[in-house]
Amino acid sequence: MTYIIYIKYWDVTLLPPSKARYVLAIMIKQGVEPSLMDGYFLVKEVHKAKHVFNTIARRGVALDVHSYNIMINGLCKNKMVDEAINLFKEIWFLIL
Repeated sequence: MTYIIYIKYWDVTLLPPSKARYVLAIMIKQGVEPSLMDGYFLVKEVHKAKHVFNTIARRGVALDVHSYNIMINGLCKNKMVDEAINLFKEIWFLIL
């Protein structure tokens, strides 16, 4: 939870994004799954939620069903249904 507070603080106060990315990198390295994606979707920052999701994937951390659920839900609520369907198909393929 502390990590999320740090990242949100940096984002809200407009301090350099590199600091937030640094904390995100530490979280990923320690295996902490950032629920930051939810927060970004709530404030209509879809590109930031997608960045977190993609960064986790690029770092080799296995994304779980919960992470996909956050993305699919957020994309649908932001009227990006086609992208949500693609993610649904991706997770469905991974599960099988």
